[in-house]
Amino acid sequence: MGESGCCHAGNIEDVLLTITQLTKQNSPPASLAPLHRAAGYLYLTKGDPESLKLAIDNYRLASQEDDTSSEAYNGLGLAYQKTGSVSAALSAFQRAVALNPRWSDAYNNLGVVYEAQGQLKLAAAAFKKALTIDKYNQLAKTNLARLKGTH
Repeated sequence: MGESGCCHAGNIEDVLLTITQLTKQNSPPASLAPLHRAAGYLYLTKGDPESLKLAIDNYRLASQEDDTSSEAYNGLGLAYQKTGSVSAALSAFQRAVALNPRWSDAYNNLGVVYEAQGQLKLAAAAFKKALTIDKYNQLAKTNLARLKGTH
């Protein structure tokens, strides 16, 4: 669902430690947004409640530092969704697609949240938009087919 992988599971703790160390340096990199996005992704993949909270924190920091990062908002939406914060997830996914209207996965994620809220017409429209952008998006195909089967 969206965010692309960057690291192998065995490296997660080392990468997170490196990111933490970089953010605490006297002269950190010009932009910490990519580091916060990477940390957010790694915490998101761990999936436990504490890691999801840390994923949200890191994606928030990334989006605050770079409010044009559709990746940060999509990751934030995924983390919120996994914690059951559907309205916060919706807002994050809406921002992600507004920033990158050609990102099929973000539209699929938006559709999943609309469906969870019972907004089936909006969900179908989001899945269709995802498929208009990328006709090979298997998740969007599956989600749209499932949605059509519920009518």
